[in-house]
Amino acid sequence: MRTATFTASSIAEGYSYIKDNFGDEALVVRVDGGIKSRSVEFTVSLPDPVASPREPVMEAAKRRMQAAGFDGAVLAKFEQFASESAVTDPGDLIDAYVRSRLRTRSFVDFATESRCLLFLGPPGAGKTTTIAKAAATLVAAGKRVMLVSLEKDRLGGDSQLEHLAGLLGLPLVSVEKAQRVSTALRGAGRVDCILADAPSIHPWRVMDVDEALSLAERLSAVPVMVVPAGLEARETADSLATVRGCGVEHAIVTKCDVTRRLGTLLNALIIERFVLLGLQQSRMLTEKISATDPNLLKLAFNLQA
Repeated sequence: MRTATFTASSIAEGYSYIKDNFGDEALVVRVDGGIKSRSVEFTVSLPDPVASPREPVMEAAKRRMQAAGFDGAVLAKFEQFASESAVTDPGDLIDAYVRSRLRTRSFVDFATESRCLLFLGPPGAGKTTTIAKAAATLVAAGKRVMLVSLEKDRLGGDSQLEHLAGLLGLPLVSVEKAQRVSTALRGAGRVDCILADAPSIHPWRVMDVDEALSLAERLSAVPVMVVPAGLEARETADSLATVRGCGVEHAIVTKCDVTRRLGTLLNALIIERFVLLGLQQSRMLTEKISATDPNLLKLAFNLQA
């Protein structure tokens, strides 16, 4: 129980003050003074404050976001979003907030519209596997796909893509030199989409990114950054900032199954205004490339934990 004490010039004024300032639930427990006194002292009992039903949900959600690696402006704007939301589950609240800030697009629509995609990424990011999944996703949607390998210099890179192309029954063109790309793609008019595997880059090096973008220009391709989850926060932020600054706008995230701090990566994607095309949970070719599945973000972010 809480109490409040105040002084009024009369009993009538005191009760009026109680009604206006404490409400109908306030209870007068003591009155000192009276008709002949110049002032009257009131002591009232007040009900304990009731926490907003949003507060426990907001705090639980905020703790999860901090633990997952969200910070800065992305986290700062969460409280306002949460206070205006009717969602009562912390996981669903984070999911709704991240979706409101993160730009996403259907991969099939994007690939069909772009017609040619060049996949960029650091060594070991999972570019080749991503291309195979992308091809399987497009084939399942009824699209005709051609694969292009520009990784002749990487040990095993070309043979890996050749093996995956064989599994999917897709044509594969291997190009030793970038200057020969246009010649190699003469038969591409019969396909709906070309998926090209670029040589690995170091995304924090502007020179590497510029060379890849020059290759994309010769291919008339839209570059797509393949980003592995689980990298150190600053390295992730620096790499995405460099790539975005060079003009790359679309990204696919790989290896979501090896990290519980996906928030660090999503935080950087939101800040740099990337368009997310997919979050990958496994190396299985049957996993579709998607960022619009209503359950995908929750699963990738481990929001049920």
